[in-house]
Amino acid sequence: MNNKKKEVINFGLFIVGFVFILFLISNVGSLFNFHVKEVTGEVKYDDCRQKINLNKDEYSKQNGTFICNDTKTISGKSMGGECMKTIISDSYCQTVYIYQKPAEETCGQFHYLTTDDTCVSVSPY
Repeated sequence: MNNKKKEVINFGLFIVGFVFILFLISNVGSLFNFHVKEVTGEVKYDDCRQKINLNKDEYSKQNGTFICNDTKTISGKSMGGECMKTIISDSYCQTVYIYQKPAEETCGQFHYLTTDDTCVSVSPY
């Protein structure tokens, strides 16, 4: 084989190796990132055997889909609500993970967001 063919083959192998390494780096990185997906809906969970309330740090480390029952403004902003993920085994709810979804937008202390996208003042007294 002449030197020109060897250079082309080596360059091709270099490109394939480089793409493979990029692929590995991107996938290994995603193994350490947890992904929480939220969908809108309602879940009956009062018969679950175990209820686990999660704080923000805990639910952000969860993986999977949470079903959220949140109130929205007329423009579609979430005003907050409850999100849950159930673990079903043998047709019974074994565990439900619950967290309180915060509002997408806050109006400040002693104010709250209404369904018509306005902030209303509330007296602290």
